[in-house]
Amino acid sequence: MTTGTSKKPSLGQKLSRSQPRSINAPIAASIMALVLGAYCITSIRSARRNVRYSSMNQPSAGSGAAAARRAFCRGV
Repeated sequence: MTTGTSKKPSLGQKLSRSQPRSINAPIAASIMALVLGAYCITSIRSARRNVRYSSMNQPSAGSGAAAARRAFCRGV
């Protein structure tokens, strides 16, 4: 029975193979974080814009001085 000797890869070969993968993961994570942050910011801004415009278009409840003040503060 013959036993074959298997060569183990040296440390330099192991690092050279895994190095592109170890660089790609942090780059991908940071890009995903930037995209998620940009999405959150634009989503919050559009929600605020929608609330602002929808509150301006609603008819004021009641009449009199209080309703006039509310309409004035909203810019109607």
